[in-house]
Amino acid sequence: MAYRKTRSREPITQARLRELIAYDPETGFFRWAIGKRGNVRKGAVSGCVSKPHGVVVLRLDYQLYLAHRLAWLWMTGEWPVDEIDHRDGNPSNNIWGNLRAATRADQLQNTKDRANGSGYRGVSRFRNKWQAGIGIGGKRIHLGHFTDPAKAHAAYLAAKAKLHPFQPIPRDAAG
Repeated sequence: MAYRKTRSREPITQARLRELIAYDPETGFFRWAIGKRGNVRKGAVSGCVSKPHGVVVLRLDYQLYLAHRLAWLWMTGEWPVDEIDHRDGNPSNNIWGNLRAATRADQLQNTKDRANGSGYRGVSRFRNKWQAGIGIGGKRIHLGHFTDPAKAHAAYLAAKAKLHPFQPIPRDAAG
């Protein structure tokens, strides 16, 4: 089918998606599947990284789409119900094995903490001790005060393993 100029507000279908682009689940890249169109050639990588968030976006049939959502549509035939999480936290890594369905609460379990001064995730200074805490369901749970930040972090990791089943092990280098 030739490229059609439509300004439809309907989301793209899997069939239409496969007409326009090809997805490689091993690399996470999309490539144009149609012949020369403007300055785009068949086989050229499609999409660009959007700043400041680093997600890959593609324009198809006059609409912008997030590449990780298109990868989900390509592989499953359905639009994701909620959100798509990147396991490694890199929003431009759209390798199929790096993508998983998630809720907003799940996504928050896979975020990087801001610098907190202790060098450990879930640990902060409180007077002359270290305190450990973890968030769940929009609430902060206090895990105790410790003389050593490493012990406070161990308490945080134990709580994370129980309370955050979607991402029980922190993905950032701080722990």
